Amino acid sequence: MVQQPALSRRLAAGGPALPSPGPPAGDASSPDCRSAAENACGVASLRSEARKRGMRMQQRMSRAWRSGRVHSLAASMSAVLALAALLAGSVVLLGAGPSGAAPAGATSGIVLRPVELNPSVMILGQFDWVPYQSSPPYTSRCTDMVNRGKAAAGGTRINFVPTHYWRDHNSDGGIDGFCYMNSDMTCIALTAASISSFKAGMELCFRRAIEEGLGISVVPHLDDGGRTAAWRNGLLFNPKQKYGGFSYQEVMLNPVVDALAAALAAKPSWVDPVSVWLALQGEMSATVLNYPREYTQLVDEMRERLLAGMLRAGASNEYLEIQRGLTQASGWRLPCAVHGRTYCTTSLA
Repeated sequence: MVQQPALSRRLAAGGPALPSPGPPAGDASSPDCRSAAENACGVASLRSEARKRGMRMQQRMSRAWRSGRVHSLAASMSAVLALAALLAGSVVLLGAGPSGAAPAGATSGIVLRPVELNPSVMILGQFDWVPYQSSPPYTSRCTDMVNRGKAAAGGTRINFVPTHYWRDHNSDGGIDGFCYMNSDMTCIALTAASISSFKAGMELCFRRAIEEGLGISVVPHLDDGGRTAAWRNGLLFNPKQKYGGFSYQEVMLNPVVDALAAALAAKPSWVDPVSVWLALQGEMSATVLNYPREYTQLVDEMRERLLAGMLRAGASNEYLEIQRGLTQASGWRLPCAVHGRTYCTTSLA
């Protein structure tokens, strides 16, 4: 049995991921904080300790892998989660302000801005997007997940992860076609009818989120629909090329963007315009690195498709301009804006 790192055991027991402010005794590399009122120094101390502990965790993991001591998924995940907690703590510290100082009026203590965590809605197959009812009002497993996410997490955004699957009949690492999972967990070849059903289901789910005034992020991706259990990150395919009759753009991107455009255009009048973050893929680096020109073209095409779809659905020019400024898209990674600072590479603006 692999022993969990001390930090993992502390996290599992509900203990803090980071130490209390203040450097370890005799550690010349840590800031010397002699007063509790020295907020900037206290933040620097936390950052320094988080970095050092994260580096030590990486070194331990590297040695464990080389020696073969880490051989269970549970132990690996425990160490990864512990390291993630340290890194998350370091990221949280970045929100303390340019100097880490307390806001006006605060007399002592370190002030850290909280980081919002938002739920993800996984759309893994037809069973998630098809409505329960045969006539309106419609609900689905997807809208149920939006409701639960709103009630349980109380955040300002919902992350949607629509998932289709690829087929590799000869196990050569390529794509022979695209499919979706039905309720029997059988991967069925995508057709024009099933793509239309997927679009309608996504629109219903997007509408539910928008009715709650929730921002929307979309990170679509593919899973292996066969028995090879291949990793999507190494999957090589051209997003514009047809495989078995359809391209990735046709089975995933076009219907998702069309559904989003219709849902945004149908926004109730009492709901303010919502922010939208759209990634063209998630965890599929190989396709982006091998077809950068195609993904660059797709960013522009999806921008035009979204705005044109909203216009066709009856959105006013004024609303269109507002939504243009609230929508961001990226072919490489999900862009974001935090505390007024934008970290996005490509925008629909």
